[in-house]
Amino acid sequence: MMHLAPPNSLHLQASGLCQLHCPICYLRKHSARVKKGLLKFSDFINLIASNPWLKHIELGGRGEPFLNQELSEILRYASEQKILTSMGIGANLNYASDEALDALVRYGTKKLRCSLDGITRETYEKYRVGGHLRTVIENIEKINSLKEKYRTSQPCLILEFIVYRDNAHEIERAAALARMLNMRFSPRLNSSNGPLPAPVRNKLRQLIGYADRSEFLKMNRASYTRAVCYQMWGSPQIGWNGALLGCHRNKWGGL
Repeated sequence: MMHLAPPNSLHLQASGLCQLHCPICYLRKHSARVKKGLLKFSDFINLIASNPWLKHIELGGRGEPFLNQELSEILRYASEQKILTSMGIGANLNYASDEALDALVRYGTKKLRCSLDGITRETYEKYRVGGHLRTVIENIEKINSLKEKYRTSQPCLILEFIVYRDNAHEIERAAALARMLNMRFSPRLNSSNGPLPAPVRNKLRQLIGYADRSEFLKMNRASYTRAVCYQMWGSPQIGWNGALLGCHRNKWGGL
């Protein structure tokens, strides 16, 4: 009988809380069905002890990781145990303590994705309700200063720009902002196929190869989010309270 080795990577929620009220967020739409809380440092230690084969932990998920007041200790301990960390799913960076930002850089977090779905205050706050664009940019600048202090290229900073009809006119300026902030620009197709202006669709084809998810499906014969379906086997999602979610898109059960 063949035995499969356990995955050496996990997606682990550092936080099941978020301070924003984004209309596009599926967490907000299903908030009544989702338990909210924070990953405890003591539970993190137990998780590592129980899974000595772990090499990588993604600390993103449904919530905002920087709301976890023990995040700096979590990052420190992971580094001591030779476990690579990342926040590639994303963080909104509307709140981050100086201690947490220092730990992010000092302990070698591989990458941090930040969604900036607007590069003017009016546009940003339309999609990231309750957020403040200036605060986000200030926190990114702090990270860049810390990278200079510690003479490191990590974390790789990614500016994610989900393209919608009301922010599509800012896509080129968003790319310019990413360059100014030493971030990799990552435009992303939204979950609906609402019509975008022809010039924007052409720009998207130049930047990422397709103008919407239908075009992606036609060209690749696979769903735009197909990779999520393999997450359970390669890097399963664990909730802040230890619940096995399978993938970070699970909004129906497990919590």
